[in-house]
Amino acid sequence: MSISYGTIRRRYYQGLDSIVRFVIQLEDRIEELTAMHVSAPQISIRRLSNHIKQLKQALDNKDTGLTEAHQLNVQLQARIRELEKSLEEDTIEPVPVIKRDSHNSNQPPALDLPWVKPKRTRSLPKQRD
Repeated sequence: MSISYGTIRRRYYQGLDSIVRFVIQLEDRIEELTAMHVSAPQISIRRLSNHIKQLKQALDNKDTGLTEAHQLNVQLQARIRELEKSLEEDTIEPVPVIKRDSHNSNQPPALDLPWVKPKRTRSLPKQRD
C-alpha cells in the first residue's frame, strides 16, 4: 500500500469518516507488518538452515566426485608412464600391416597394383621315406 499526496487529498475531501477509516487501516497494516517482522526471522532461519544443509550435501557429492576423478587421474598417469617406458625399451611388438589385395580380401583383381605380384605358394607333396 503506497500513500501518495493524491490519496491523502482525496481522503480529506471525502470527509472525517474517510480519514478515520484510513488511519485505522494504516494501524492494522502496521500491526501485520510488526507481527511478520517478529515471526519472519524464525521462518528465514529455518529456510536458510535447510538451504545450508542442501549446499553441504552438494559439496560432499562434489568432493566424492573429485576424489574419484583424482584417483582415476593417478591411475592413468601411471599407465602412461608404463607405456612410455615400454616404448623406450622397445618391448611393444609392432602389429604387422597386411597389405590387402584380391587374394586376401574381397577386392576385385582389377584393383591389384600391377607392379606387385602376389607370391604363389604350392604345397609340395610329402615324400615317402
